[in-house]
Amino acid sequence: MGTLLGAGALRSAFAAQGFVFPVRILSAHEAATAERRYREYRQLLDEQKLEWSEYRFKSHLLLPWVWDLVNHPAIVQSVQAVLGTERVSVWSTDWVPKPPKSSSKFSWHQDSTYAGMQPAERVVTVWLALCSVTARAGCVQFIPGSHTAGQLPHQEIPDASNMLAFGQTCPATGDPTSAVLQPGEASIHSFLTVHGSGGNEEDWERLGLAIRYFCSADVQKSDAVEREMVTCVAGEPSPYFDLEPAPIVPFGEAEQALWKEAMRRENSNYFQGSSEKAHKL
Repeated sequence: MGTLLGAGALRSAFAAQGFVFPVRILSAHEAATAERRYREYRQLLDEQKLEWSEYRFKSHLLLPWVWDLVNHPAIVQSVQAVLGTERVSVWSTDWVPKPPKSSSKFSWHQDSTYAGMQPAERVVTVWLALCSVTARAGCVQFIPGSHTAGQLPHQEIPDASNMLAFGQTCPATGDPTSAVLQPGEASIHSFLTVHGSGGNEEDWERLGLAIRYFCSADVQKSDAVEREMVTCVAGEPSPYFDLEPAPIVPFGEAEQALWKEAMRRENSNYFQGSSEKAHKL
């Protein structure tokens, strides 16, 4: 799969495999700039003694440059192509770093399992690499065609090295495809695609930004106790969610207040009856 696939080719590849990569989004220079800004963000959180496990999520509501990433035309147009719709919104975002020489992993799973976004086939994850993501770095691996099986049963298996909140794991049948990415490239996969990743054996931190997009026309939250907030990036907004405004001041007071409310609503639905607050998907 090439980096310059047209809309039709993107749609066909995604429909057949449940994923598509590499999709060129940023130049190498732009990716390096984003990585530098990410590290500045981490430093700010450390200085203010704020929990990374919380602030890794929905940072596009805090930082204008992350807002610009989720609204990047190359991403939005690619998502429109694979979903076959003009109406696209962002449900959530999360940073997915893996330290160098780390055993941290993501077990085989489907993003749809606890997200409550239905119909799940109208939701995708864009995984944007900001560094070289090799097989040794623990790149994402996909099971081709697994999205056609629907929602699979998952077991919750406690494992300190598993970065998923509930240790959720599902069967993975078939040979996996490794999504090796260069800085600025992305993969796109269905919320129903079985995927996972191993530890990082490289000498550098594996870094990506996961962005969860959905079709604004028909995706709703199932069993929601709170009406969540989303970011509309193209077309008419969703009638099922409240809209998130763009951040103006980086990490400003108003931006932090909005972020806290958006996170409160999302976590109220995602962690119903649970005290877990690790990596959600």
